[in-house]
Amino acid sequence: MIGKKRSIHNVMGHEIDRPRLTKWGYQSLIYYVGIPSVLLLMLLDVVLYFLFRYAFDSCYGIFCYL
Repeated sequence: MIGKKRSIHNVMGHEIDRPRLTKWGYQSLIYYVGIPSVLLLMLLDVVLYFLFRYAFDSCYGIFCYL
C-alpha cells in the first residue's frame, strides 16, 4: 500500500520493530516539557490576574462577560 509504513524493519538480516518512546521517554517528556509549561502558564495567569485586579480595577476571566 502507498503511504502505509511497515511496523517491522529489516536491518542486516534482523527484523526489528519501529522505534518508539519507552516509559522513560514519556516520563522525561512530562518532567522536562509538561511540568515547566504548566508552571509557567500558571505563573503567567497569577501575574495577569493581579495586574487586572489591582492595576486596572477590571475583571479578568471569561466568566466576567456572562
